[in-house]
Amino acid sequence: MKATVLLEVPSSGDIRPVEAPEGAEVRWLPRDDHDRTPGTLALATLTGPDLAEPPGYAWVCGESALATGARRHLHRERGLPKSGIAFVGYWRTGRSAPG
Repeated sequence: MKATVLLEVPSSGDIRPVEAPEGAEVRWLPRDDHDRTPGTLALATLTGPDLAEPPGYAWVCGESALATGARRHLHRERGLPKSGIAFVGYWRTGRSAPG
């Protein structure tokens, strides 16, 4: 199995040791700039040159702009079929939850 996992966290202090299966690379993305919108670092990493090989499947969750932006990039730029992308935007920055 080959996998790349991008985990964006609020700060370097949030990085935790994890055991990943052989072939899986975990990349911690600490967002130490607290003015930066959640998800922007993960999306910039995903769309950057370091991930040149297109994935066979992607699972994206987090802030809404991250989820939709990642899906668009993976489909339009990397050629991954929409059926190979699972995505969920759990919240939107700047909008409160109903109720």
